Amino acid sequence: NGAATVSYDSTSVKTAVNSIIADLQTVLAYAKRGISGIESTASTADTISKVDTAISAAETVLSLLTALIVSVGVARAAPTPMSEASALAVLGV
Repeated sequence: NGAATVSYDSTSVKTAVNSIIADLQTVLAYAKRGISGIESTASTADTISKVDTAISAAETVLSLLTALIVSVGVARAAPTPMSEASALAVLGV
């Protein structure tokens, strides 16, 4: 409808990052819809192809960034393993 809205939640670093990622995903979805709505002609086909490739690249980078953030969060949440000697002592080995 000719308008886009983005938001930003600054209550914590996690919510801020999540809101930025969500907004980037929204912007990319709008861009894809905009490109698909443009009729390709001989004069615009190359430009549309380049923009579509750039959108795909941005989606890939965003996916990688999201995966990295999730993996860092999981790594932080994982308990710190005990030393080998402590583990063997607990198991009675």
